[in-house]
Amino acid sequence: MSPRKSLIFSVPQLFPFLTSSQEGGELPILTTVISKANQYTFERQNNNLGLFSFFSKIKPDFGDCHAALELYALGNCLDSWVCYAEPVLMQPNREHLSLSRADGFELNKEEANSFCIELNDYFKAYNLEFSFIAPNRWICCAKKGFDVSKYAPQLMLGANVLRYSPQDADNLLWRKISNESQMLLHHSTTNQKRILNGKPEFNSLWFWGGGTLPATYQSDFECVLSNSNEILGLAKLGKAKTRRLDSESDINDLVINDSSCVYLDLLQIDEKERLIEDYLKTFIDFLKNEKISELVLIPDFDKKFVLKANDLNKFWRIRKSVSKYL
Repeated sequence: MSPRKSLIFSVPQLFPFLTSSQEGGELPILTTVISKANQYTFERQNNNLGLFSFFSKIKPDFGDCHAALELYALGNCLDSWVCYAEPVLMQPNREHLSLSRADGFELNKEEANSFCIELNDYFKAYNLEFSFIAPNRWICCAKKGFDVSKYAPQLMLGANVLRYSPQDADNLLWRKISNESQMLLHHSTTNQKRILNGKPEFNSLWFWGGGTLPATYQSDFECVLSNSNEILGLAKLGKAKTRRLDSESDINDLVINDSSCVYLDLLQIDEKERLIEDYLKTFIDFLKNEKISELVLIPDFDKKFVLKANDLNKFWRIRKSVSKYL
């Protein structure tokens, strides 16, 4: 008897994306999967790291350590506290401040390096050190951690930033560093050069996802495949095999172990609907060819759909619109 192979396909932003998508057309393969599968609910997780509890039955306390996990995935194991310091554009609305990310700011490595030099020179008295993973992905290391937001900028675009700011009433350091970084960026020579070159200015840094690297643990998965460095860092910490998904060509040659997880971060990819359909088509083929015994789709923070090969033949399970499940 062949060993049971369960493949978890975790796309926690899928249902929220389809709910808010203007295109939001029907996805025929996704419709088939969720109509034929058995649906389950579980305790809702309210923060970005909530789904990390799937990686171990022991549920180790990971805290809020996004930046540390990404650095670990990239081969950097820091002992210090670290957070993201993402460049953003803060804009006043009628009743509140909102922000947009720096994805369209056309930052390059030379500019990111110049900005970090200016920041390090100014904030050395605070024992803060700035560097960057990518031109629009900056980090801040500190000898002593401080409260930062738990929310990534892409999760709060257009919303009132005060709702996503640290809630500690005594958190003066976060406010002080945020305010002073705004003043520094406003007078930054690098920003002035960008303006002269016709590039958009950004005026703020959003500090979030801070913490230290957690202790190692034993992952429930033998292999984790993802386009998210944070997830790969978590898997690596749990002694699982890891593989980065960089392009759609990876879909056709996935090697599935006895217990595998494919975690797709929709916030980092374009053509989301088409890619989801491509992945699900491949996974259904895995079921039919007995490469896996069950497919577990997790499209939200509190739902999962379990599909087995014989479920595909259950004609009495009527196909329902995806919108019925949102």
